Amino acid sequence: MSRLKSDLKREKTAIAVIIVFLIVAALGVYIYKVTAARLAGIGITIHYKDGSSYTVDSTAYPLRLMIGPGLKVVDPNLGKEVDYVEVFLKYKMDWKGEISDYKFSGWLAVVVDGEVKENVTVSNPDSIAKNFWKEIEKIKLTEDDLAAYGSGEHKLHGEGYLKVKVTFTDGSTDTKSGHSEDVDWKFEVEGAGITSFSIRVSKNVEFK
Repeated sequence: MSRLKSDLKREKTAIAVIIVFLIVAALGVYIYKVTAARLAGIGITIHYKDGSSYTVDSTAYPLRLMIGPGLKVVDPNLGKEVDYVEVFLKYKMDWKGEISDYKFSGWLAVVVDGEVKENVTVSNPDSIAKNFWKEIEKIKLTEDDLAAYGSGEHKLHGEGYLKVKVTFTDGSTDTKSGHSEDVDWKFEVEGAGITSFSIRVSKNVEFK
């Protein structure tokens, strides 16, 4: 009887050890992980010749983008002449654990009237931001760049993609990737210069 109790005690102890191991393993998986409900976001800033500017940033409209098919903005500065525009790509990520290394990859592309104007590769940043949106890449198009498309109405389209691989101090790794929304800006080239129309941020996002 005493031996049976001893065997049962050892079995319970073994089960307890296994349970503790499984809990620790589960916590380890949880602790060392990158979290990002939405890794990449895109936007555009229009700079006018009078020194003013207007920005539409997809990261500022998270709920609207999730609920509706997209966000359309009518530029309140209609009629102002455009000096240059900047299309930017941002990232936002959070993580559990201590990071020893990271590697960003991806691209930001600007297409005008179906023609690829710029396509840049994302550079690895010197430091990374935790749980807030930070710009990682930008494309600038001057008045001359836009005027080269000739008189009439044109559409600029921007989109981006980001992938990040993180290495933690315990040697484990995690990877997160995602496409940004699309941004479309309509502008017109005329004798007096370049003026803007509407800006649209469309919901076209994939997460992995």
